[in-house]
Amino acid sequence: MVHIATGIGVQATEDYVNETCARWHWPLWIYRGMENVQASGKPDPQNYDDIVRQFGFPGPAGHAKMYIRLKQRQLQRLERDLGANCRGKEKHRVMLVSGCRSQESERRMGTVEEVAIEGRRIWVAPIHDWTKLDTTYLLEHVGQPRNPVVDLIHKSGECLCGAFA
Repeated sequence: MVHIATGIGVQATEDYVNETCARWHWPLWIYRGMENVQASGKPDPQNYDDIVRQFGFPGPAGHAKMYIRLKQRQLQRLERDLGANCRGKEKHRVMLVSGCRSQESERRMGTVEEVAIEGRRIWVAPIHDWTKLDTTYLLEHVGQPRNPVVDLIHKSGECLCGAFA
């Protein structure tokens, strides 16, 4: 299991991830934007406050910039750590399984795919077509508590960049 800690998330979400992984005995890797390093090994921390000071608060068009700086770079670190590549005959891609659902929002409806290949990364969204009720039934069936942050603000609470505020 991999959790990307953007540095602007609700701590209770990270606590929930830690508790869930411990409960199910799943190993957990946490990648933090503030601990980002470039491929060369040079430290390159991604700090939301610094980004906002430099570029201003993001509007809807700024969400991509925030995603790239706070999440995408951590996914690239994960891929490097796993030796992923998409060149030559011996391709070694990383499959990332996401809980994104097309019914989460109108924006998600247009962007979530069941399978998407992006270079050395394969995104898989096995619950792409599930409803909110479907996810609730599954959690109840396996006895998994819900993330309390989702119940309060109706999203994971990890990306609070303000782009869609």
